[in-house]
Amino acid sequence: MFRSVVGLVAIVGVSATIPARGADAPLHLNHQGVIAVQGARFNGQGDFWFALIDPATGGNLWTHDGSRVGEQNQQPDTAVSLTVINGIYNVRLGDNGMANIDSSIFNMHDVALRIWFDDGVNGSHQLAPDQPASGVPFAFRSATIDDNAVTTTKIVNDAVTSAKIASSAASLNKVSGGAMSSVGGNVGIGVSPAEQRLHVAGNFKTNRFTLDQDGFWGRMRIGTGQPDGQTRLYLRKTDGVTPADLYTGAVSASSIGTNSITADSATLGQEAWQAAALICQVNFGFGTNPAGVFKDSNGIVHLRGTIKDCGGFNVPLFDLPVGYRPANTELFLIPAGPSTDSLIPWPIRIRNNGRVELVNTQSFHDIKVLDGITFRAAN
Repeated sequence: MFRSVVGLVAIVGVSATIPARGADAPLHLNHQGVIAVQGARFNGQGDFWFALIDPATGGNLWTHDGSRVGEQNQQPDTAVSLTVINGIYNVRLGDNGMANIDSSIFNMHDVALRIWFDDGVNGSHQLAPDQPASGVPFAFRSATIDDNAVTTTKIVNDAVTSAKIASSAASLNKVSGGAMSSVGGNVGIGVSPAEQRLHVAGNFKTNRFTLDQDGFWGRMRIGTGQPDGQTRLYLRKTDGVTPADLYTGAVSASSIGTNSITADSATLGQEAWQAAALICQVNFGFGTNPAGVFKDSNGIVHLRGTIKDCGGFNVPLFDLPVGYRPANTELFLIPAGPSTDSLIPWPIRIRNNGRVELVNTQSFHDIKVLDGITFRAAN
């Protein structure tokens, strides 16, 4: 038994060859479907037949090869070979040598897409159910457009270029709905006139702040109150912020998020531990750390965890993600043994491809402790 879950992409392409004015434009329909054979998603090369039909009569309104049009419940003569991956296939109906789809087909309210499929083993079968296609849009190209016919919803994004806009027709205030202004080269957001090159009234958020100074120091004004009337937070590009870079009392602890900059120090927050995807081990438990990895702000990778099981030669434990791997293979000694009260030093190897493995291990080394392993990640 065959099953197909079919979806039609709502917007379809219009052929570059447009019929004479007043005629219907041929369509190219992007169609994607999911095909399953006896409940399992099909993989491989399959033969397909496509037809747009009148559900009331079963009559073919269009077929991909132009055959059997007007006939009822008839499969087209020739197949289309498509590649199916994990049950999913894609095809552009009406294109790539197929018969043109006349847009007038969709003048009727009910149009459906009928599909036949052959997996090369079970023969040709009609897929069920037929898929409604009456919502597929069509377009006409005309020499003229009615006055006021083009509204904002009819204009494609990025369709209007700056060359099409008169120099006096649009100002920053206009295009921003009054939220932005520009006076004398200064840009204001939420304020007018702007007093600086960028003048923002209220809070702003950015994913990145670049300081264009001498390449070493930058300056960000964060308030007032110092003898010179300004409180400044200095940012050093090379090695971060140190306590000496801050005026005393310039930043209060309540103003800084957890694990960020405190009132009397400059501490960088660290990323959370990532759980290691163990290959044949399991976490030991009993209050010990689960296997995990994180990289600190200096590029140092830290490992932790107590794991068990999987004896043998060069036992793989897990693989480190890209960006958390050493430049060269590194060796460490870790506690290992049959139980937590009989651990001995044993070598562990971390390869530059990310593989973490015990070296020449014995089957009695059931427990391995990774806490305290650190190394610098490759650039």
